[in-house]
Formats: sequence, C-alpha cells, structure tokens
Amino acid sequence: PCLSDLVDRGAFERAPAILAALRARDPAPALAWAADHRARLRRLRSPLEFRLRLGEFLELVRAGRRAEAVAHARAALAPLLLSGAAGGAPAAGGGGGGSHHPHPPPQAAHGAAADAAAAAAGEDEPLERDPLRLLQRAAATLALGPATRVPRYARLFSAAAWEELASLFLEELFRLHGLPAQA
Repeated sequence: PCLSDLVDRGAFERAPAILAALRARDPAPALAWAADHRARLRRLRSPLEFRLRLGEFLELVRAGRRAEAVAHARAALAPLLLSGAAGGAPAAGGGGGGSHHPHPPPQAAHGAAADAAAAAAGEDEPLERDPLRLLQRAAATLALGPATRVPRYARLFSAAAWEELASLFLEELFRLHGLPAQA
C-alpha cells in the first residue's frame, strides 16, 4: 500500500493555516479545530483549549477591552479550569477524582528543556505550566496593561508566547493521532 493510504492527510491539511493564524495572534481557527476534537482532547487532558481561550483573554486586554476580558474569563476560562479541562487537575470542588495522569501533558515532559531554552534566550521565564497560576498571572495584566515592563507579565503579550501556543497546537495535533511530536 501507498503511504498516503496509511496516513490521514486530512487531519493535517488545516494545520499550516492554523499555525499561521496563531503566529498572527488569531486563535479562532485553532479554537474551531479544538471544538471539532473536544472530546478526544479532553480525554488526553490537553491544555490546548484553555491556552487558546487565555490567548483570547490577553488579546482583549491588549485592545483595552478589560470588561470584555473579565467576562470572557468568567464565561470561558473559569469553567475549563474548574472542570479540569485546562490540562491540569480539576480545581477544588470541580469534580473529577484526583490528579493521577497516566500520560502527563506534553509540555510537562519538556519543561526543563523549555526553561533552559528561555533562560538561554534571555527571557525571564517560560509561561506557567499550571493552569491556575497561568490564569492568575494573566489576570494581573488587567491592572498592568499590555505595555508593562515587568518581564513575567510582558512575556504573556510577546510573539514568543504565541509561538509557544503554535507549538502546543502542533504537539496536540500529533498526540491526537498517536504520533511523536517530532513527526
């Protein structure tokens, strides 16, 4: 059989456009893809939808639309966090049974490498891996604004943060199809 008969090419056809949109700070195509694969992503305890929604929140803050950002956090981010669908263990009272993960989220597997790369690049630190801490950090931008010079908050608005989100999308796409991230 031909290789194309063994590979679901359709699963990867949207990827270049989604990656380009993420690099342009537009999470909408990736959110549409995540909605199409929501059940499987949740079974994998993927942080992708939460991180995409967080990107929307930060873009609202960047645009000076703070009231909309708060409403978005309440409507989209809090439910994901409380249900455990943010990629971490469910928050207290959010249901679910414990925090045992048969497969850790993909970003946890290379956390030390990402930390080292960020340090080597002169960045203050990589983005948080814990969804609650990341949301708390993003919420502080409501007071600080997108022009903050405090590195740990300015990083949330950087191109590097969107590049990290694009990488997470690609990792989750591969993981969804049982492929290694280097495929």
